[in-house]
Amino acid sequence: MKAHILLPLVAVACAVSACGTPTDDVAQTPATTVIRVTEYVQETPMSEPAKTAETAQEATQAKLQSGPCDIASIRTDLGVQELDNVSYCDGMWAMVGKTRTDWIVRVLWDGSRWAKVPFDGETKHGMTQGCYLPGTLARLNPPDELTMPKCDPNNY
Repeated sequence: MKAHILLPLVAVACAVSACGTPTDDVAQTPATTVIRVTEYVQETPMSEPAKTAETAQEATQAKLQSGPCDIASIRTDLGVQELDNVSYCDGMWAMVGKTRTDWIVRVLWDGSRWAKVPFDGETKHGMTQGCYLPGTLARLNPPDELTMPKCDPNNY
């Protein structure tokens, strides 16, 4: 609406002040009008929905980066109701298990739910358990606080 007011005002100002010959008016007025209209369009609150979208996207991203650390959520996502203990959770990684057993499960938040991290193999010495190759651990980059059993790369 402000742009509609500017155009007639520029024309009236030019006519009243005798900007020059009609040819000069045509050459000068569009440049002035375009600059003012462009400035007006850039100042309109059209950027507000973009800001709202950015805020919503940031909130969604934060939600994707952090999962709920309660055992009920993890049990539901894994479909294993016997798990009853969270020994480590930072919102991205968790280590859960069954109290008074050696059953430990490492899980990763995938953006919408907790999922088991597939093993590369099984340890061949001591207690048999799933393990991860050095390349997998480098790619996944688990936190230092999360103990991840390492496979012997010479056996694979």
